[in-house]
Amino acid sequence: LSAGGMNAAETRFQKGKGIKDSVELMYQDTMKGGQNTNDPELVRILTKNSASSVDWLTSIGADISDIGQMAGACAYRTHRPTGGAAIGAHISQVLRKNAADRKMDVRVNSKVVQIVEDDKGRVTGVVVEGKHSGRYTILAKSVVLAAGGFSANPEKVANPDNLKFSET
Repeated sequence: LSAGGMNAAETRFQKGKGIKDSVELMYQDTMKGGQNTNDPELVRILTKNSASSVDWLTSIGADISDIGQMAGACAYRTHRPTGGAAIGAHISQVLRKNAADRKMDVRVNSKVVQIVEDDKGRVTGVVVEGKHSGRYTILAKSVVLAAGGFSANPEKVANPDNLKFSET
């Protein structure tokens, strides 16, 4: 879980506090922080959509109005809960509540062992091995896979093949 905060540029919280920042400056800081090995297209997507991500999280109940400046940033843009509390646990709690309120099916402690595709190559579900429930298939209109810890594995991060991104 992230303890620092969520970087975002040109947010309403920054504007409300008179903080000068820009998507372009965040892009430059992010590229520099990644020693210019980052995928520029992905960094553009990240920085361009950062303020709308803050707006969306706020709209579902997140408190990320406190703003700090973390190492490598040229501006105050690290959004976190009031008082500077850890953001990861807070965002997880907000997302979990939102999913429960919307009666969304969320699985934890589950390992995806196979992605199910239709005859046109579209993802239609997953085969899961649950910690307590064994192996089973979940079919759905939309599938979101989320996992943590990737950035803590320097060998995976260093391999460009692991950083491929596609938007469908």
